Formats: sequence, structure tokens, C-alpha cells
Amino acid sequence: MSSPAYTAIQGEDGSNSAAAARSLLGADVPLVFCDSFPEAFAALDKGKASRAVLPIENTTAGVIQPVWDRLLGISPGAALTARAEARVRIGFVAAALTGSANQVRKILAHPVAEAQCRQFLSDSGWAVVACHDTAGAARMVREANDPSQAALCPLPAARLYGLQVLQKECGDSLRTWTRFLLLEFGKPKPQPTDDRSIFIFSLRDVPGALVQTLASFSQQGLNLAGIHSRAVPGSPGEYRFFVELNAGAADPRCIAAIAEIENFGADMHLLGSYPTPPWPATVPER
Repeated sequence: MSSPAYTAIQGEDGSNSAAAARSLLGADVPLVFCDSFPEAFAALDKGKASRAVLPIENTTAGVIQPVWDRLLGISPGAALTARAEARVRIGFVAAALTGSANQVRKILAHPVAEAQCRQFLSDSGWAVVACHDTAGAARMVREANDPSQAALCPLPAARLYGLQVLQKECGDSLRTWTRFLLLEFGKPKPQPTDDRSIFIFSLRDVPGALVQTLASFSQQGLNLAGIHSRAVPGSPGEYRFFVELNAGAADPRCIAAIAEIENFGADMHLLGSYPTPPWPATVPER
């Protein structure tokens, strides 16, 4: 039986995922720290957690494919519902053992963090060593007690593990955010106050099917906040789409558009409907 209070995240304490979960659920929420996205989904599927807070998109690195694949039904597992969204401004620092600045030769970096900090990493001349988690990189540097190692990590992780910050704001852009979804089992419960809905759908393989779908949204005056497609593995020519609307699923315009789309054979599935939070404050570019 699942534990109602436990929330799975991909990452460790001090990570951006931990910050997102606490912003949604409170500072004292018990977290299940997972090394990977499959492990986080397994925590849900096996009842070790009753919900998860996982990233779906980074404004610099793009979509987080393993999470999208589960939501789209590409990866195995029961369907999930998006209950809420957190938006976290992402910043990375280079941190190492105190006093070791001139000895660093390599830096531990998660691949997504590496993708956001390419210029800094190139300029540093340090060898990049792949790491499972941004906060985990800071922990590993502390545990190794090796002055030749640094971590590319969030500032809270550097502070948590007592590391010296060698470089602040290592990102290629200072205007980078990650969107996280609060995911649970069960069906969505749209409310009149919602201003975001997410639908997953597939279309018949006929000319104009996608145009007709998008026209239905447009004719109802709905703003398309995002659309992504994913080829279905092993099924040439078959795609699934992930569409976000700036309107809740209870909005009459949304209801009318979905009814029209389903009438011409689309397979629509509501992933979530919720009120969106504001974007965190921006940071001026250098």
C-alpha cells in the first residue's frame, strides 16, 4: 500500500527537484530520493510513494524525454495525472573542497546540467565526468575528499555539503527554468479556476488530421501553449502528441474543441488540468 505522505523525486537533497517538490508540497514533505527517472516511476508503481514531482521541460536543454515517454504511454506503467506544476529557475555553480581551486582537474556533472553550461565547461579546461544527479555531484566531491574534483551543482547543494563556490552562475543563459509536474494516479479533476490543461492524443493517418485538430482549438479561441510529437517505437508513421492549452479542461471552449476533435476520430486523453504558478524572477544576462 502506498504511503500518502511520500513523494518520489529524481535527485538528492539539495537538488532542483527537491526544491520543486517543497515549493509544491511544503518544506517538511518526506521525499523518496531516486537515482533515475525509472527508479522514481518504480517508487510510484510499487507503492513506495503515492506521488512524484518530476521535470518535463527545461527552457535551455528541452524536454525531459524519459518523463514524457511515461506520460505518453511509450514506457510501461499505469497512467498518471498531472495535479500541479512548479517552475524553478535553474542555476549551477562550480564547487570544490575549500582551498582546492588551483588543484581541480575534473568536474562531476549531470548530462542535463552539462548541456546548460557548455561554455563554462569548455573554458574551464576540466575533464567532465558524468554524474547521476546535480546534488549528488556535490555529495560525491565531499565524500571523495579529492582536491582535484569539482561539482557542477545547485548552490543549495554546495552549501549543504560545505563546498567552496569557485564560479557562480555557470549556465550559458541566466534565463533558464525547469518545469516540474506533480504526478499521481487517478483521474484529473478539472476546476473552473484552472488555466492550464494538458492533452495527449493520437490521430488517424489521414491527410490534414493534425491541421484539423489544431483548427478546432483555434476556432474556440484557445491559445496553444505547447505541442510536441513523439514517434511510437516499432510503429512506423504513428505519432503521439502532447498539447498544452492556456485554459483549464472545464472551460466551455475546451470542452467544445475536444468534442469536435473526438468526432473526427482522434483518441484524446486528459493528462491534467490545474492553475499555473508565476514564473520565478528573471536574472539579467551578462
